[in-house]
Amino acid sequence: MFSSGFPVKTEGAPRMKYPNANILQTDELVVNWHITEACNYRCQYCYAHWEKAETRPELWKSETHSVALLKELYRFFSPEHQANPLRRYLTWRSLRLSIAGGEPTLLGERFLAIVNHARELGFRISVITNASRPDVIAKVAPKIDMLGVSVDSDVASINSTIGRECRKGTQVSRSDIAQMVEQARLGNPQITIKLNTVVCAENISNDLSGLIREIGPDRWKIMRMLPVTTAQMSVTKKQFSQFVLRHQGVSVRQTIEDNSDMEQSYVMVDPKGRFFQNEVGGFGYKYSECIPTVGADQAFSQIAFCPATFSKRYADLVPEVGAK
Repeated sequence: MFSSGFPVKTEGAPRMKYPNANILQTDELVVNWHITEACNYRCQYCYAHWEKAETRPELWKSETHSVALLKELYRFFSPEHQANPLRRYLTWRSLRLSIAGGEPTLLGERFLAIVNHARELGFRISVITNASRPDVIAKVAPKIDMLGVSVDSDVASINSTIGRECRKGTQVSRSDIAQMVEQARLGNPQITIKLNTVVCAENISNDLSGLIREIGPDRWKIMRMLPVTTAQMSVTKKQFSQFVLRHQGVSVRQTIEDNSDMEQSYVMVDPKGRFFQNEVGGFGYKYSECIPTVGADQAFSQIAFCPATFSKRYADLVPEVGAK
């Protein structure tokens, strides 16, 4: 466990425990900005429910506030910023902003403007979507490096029970996703396609091999449902392992994340511009102060982050020495 605060412990921040290991190396540091809580789906296990104690609205609504957040995040996490306290444990060559939600494509032109601002600052960019707004994805695809699509099942009844549908019952089909991905690749031949699947009680017996082969992603992230906001639909470690084993024959690079792999291993920012982190073994999140208000240095010192677990997730992406 590593507390990002160094060397001063801010009031209320977790205690610092420094790993006795050499400095870790990763090709890319990823900062996840959950830009909005708004979503047209109602997934029962959804992680995107944040504390509403502050009166400040979601930052995307203000160009001034959203740009201030992006600038501060880039300054603090830029590969050139040698004073970042993480550099005592981790090095990275590039910086990627992953824009998630809720569903970011619902923000329309403001979403596209934020992507443009982030690119101008120097971020590589990824977007996580439920694929319900292919028109917006078609517009943004030429400007991003990675498109992440959340897909839990290709069975309508399973998606309905999970909540992966609009209120009118409209769902995104396998062919809809395949078509959206094809359009994204036509608009940006260099784009990386990643599918994200949350394994829960409803899809635990589902075989997604056919779906994966049809869409042909570059990566497939398989995650065991993390009970952050609810324990309903959670699965055991054994059940999760069985799901993973069922799909070993699928010829695609897989990233497997059990609950322990997800705990305190993501750099996450909520819609109000606060770093946040999941409670280990418990419900809810811990939050920092607002990043544009106090600065990323102070805000990041108020949450916990484990560089070793983060680095492990991207270990297979680090180029070999001398590789081009």
